[in-house]
Amino acid sequence: MRLNRLRARYFLLLLVCVAVTLWAFKLLDSIAVDKVKFLKSGAEFLALSNAQQAFALYSQKRHPGETNIIPAGMTFEENYTPGNYSSEKHPWMFARPLSELEMNIVPNHVFFVWCDNRTFTFNDHLSVLSAWKLLEPDKLEIHSGTAINSDKYNQWFLELNQTIPALTVKFIQRNKSICLNPLYYALEVLDDRGGVYMDFSTVLLRPVHFLRRQDFSISLSNHGSVAIISSRIRCKNLQRVLMRTNEIHPNDVVTMLRESVTLVGVCPSVSKSPSVSISERIQQRLLCVTIQPPLALRPLDLRAVQFQSQDLSILRDLYYLDLGTGPSCVGKEGSKAESIPFIVHYVWFNRAELSFRMHLSFLSTIHVAKADRVFIHCDLYLSGPYWKTVSSHPRVTVVYREAPHEIYGHRVLYSQHRSDVVRADLLDKYGGVYVDWDVLWLHSPRDLLTAGHQAVVNFDHMSHAPFIDSLNLGVFLARPRARFVRLWRRELRNYRSLDFYYNALQLPYKVYERHPDTLYVEKRLQVMCFWLKCHPIFHPDHKNWMKAQPFDWRTDVYSIHFTHPDPEEFQSVVSLVNGTGTFADIGMFILNTAGELDGLSRL
Repeated sequence: MRLNRLRARYFLLLLVCVAVTLWAFKLLDSIAVDKVKFLKSGAEFLALSNAQQAFALYSQKRHPGETNIIPAGMTFEENYTPGNYSSEKHPWMFARPLSELEMNIVPNHVFFVWCDNRTFTFNDHLSVLSAWKLLEPDKLEIHSGTAINSDKYNQWFLELNQTIPALTVKFIQRNKSICLNPLYYALEVLDDRGGVYMDFSTVLLRPVHFLRRQDFSISLSNHGSVAIISSRIRCKNLQRVLMRTNEIHPNDVVTMLRESVTLVGVCPSVSKSPSVSISERIQQRLLCVTIQPPLALRPLDLRAVQFQSQDLSILRDLYYLDLGTGPSCVGKEGSKAESIPFIVHYVWFNRAELSFRMHLSFLSTIHVAKADRVFIHCDLYLSGPYWKTVSSHPRVTVVYREAPHEIYGHRVLYSQHRSDVVRADLLDKYGGVYVDWDVLWLHSPRDLLTAGHQAVVNFDHMSHAPFIDSLNLGVFLARPRARFVRLWRRELRNYRSLDFYYNALQLPYKVYERHPDTLYVEKRLQVMCFWLKCHPIFHPDHKNWMKAQPFDWRTDVYSIHFTHPDPEEFQSVVSLVNGTGTFADIGMFILNTAGELDGLSRL
């Protein structure tokens, strides 16, 4: 009898241990922790780069689990909700909706895989162009296992290099053999970096940013081939497919994908004469089409077709309607039809702890400038107690993006220049106010935003002979699709990788010289301080950088910009409250306006 009681106790104790263990695993799996050692998939997680680890954690925090946001089986028509475009049909002409920056778990990358030993044709050109104009991704990559050939007529690939600033060609080493199974390689890239994969036969007909809110999704042609795959980094469903792919024939990969992923629409195949198969055959609302041999499109074919489907007429506009032509949401300089949106963009790449000076900049943006919203575009390497405070602010949205390393095929060598590439992209698409992290607001620029200007900047205080002047874009106000931003971005085709000052100081001035009506120069927008000597542009001697020029920060300027170095007063809150002089007064003014002086006193 006693032995039976002991057995019962041991059995109950065993059940309790099992229950506690299961509860612990469930708890660890549900909490988005900051430490790799607590993750169930720790071994796989350690294989990621630091940036990929950060985005995987960020995605897990925003959307834990594997639940599809758009349930399987629902059609594209039922799920697709266009953004607040001025024109849904031509989104590259108008302001893109801010919703594209919010609640995404898939990075804004698009890539193709090139493995064909053939000429790059207009069909291929149209496919890449549709991805660029309808999605405008942060990066658009062609992973090439073979040479991309051109001839005297088919210069389409070279044209793309001069059209798309974000286009990068990655020539993969032959020993990687990506062309033995290009689809498997594409899945590996998606697993490693996340993003959207498109087949070269696929041409988008409308934006598909809604895919970036799903873990893993796919669109097929009506012949069953892959048209589009979208996935977040280290998606478990995708990893299950990759683990089984080595065991099956490459032709069966699509079948596996259909069993493991949300199917979002079908991209009908077009392979006949465009006058028949494009204009008459397909009439329903479409996400994309796949252009299959023997159909070989030419630009004039698109002009000759009388499109009966509004969806399919975009094929013509993708090629013929450029940013510099057709309708635009931007009016003439001085027109008060539209204000510059008061959204502030900060950009940061590489590992750093958010400093007290950067925290001051943020406080000045929120409490002095009184910005409506703040977007911080970064690779999620920022850290520290100030970062936790800033990133959790209700008006702040943190947007993941990889650091750019090329623009129009030119290498971006200086880390400081990466923000130049990104600010051109952000202001073009969304407009707003770009601000360097070393800028402190002293007055709100809201009056400038509503004055009817397309874009507002200030001259730089340094001499850059033989240039008469240059522009400093550390504070940059612009409407979406402002003509000056478009022109400057287009001129970055002549990007100089080794010239530190040319691309974002001297080149913008050249654009301003040729198109002065596209830009308003406000000499009080920012005062630049170099080696702790400040140089207000409205002072006649402002280019004498060896000597400070007088100004009243309380009344004369909108912001102050410390290019190098940071004042000692901004090293910490203790340094500030114990500091004296103009810089200390500015810092204390910001803290006081932000309501953060409670409990602080000068010691």
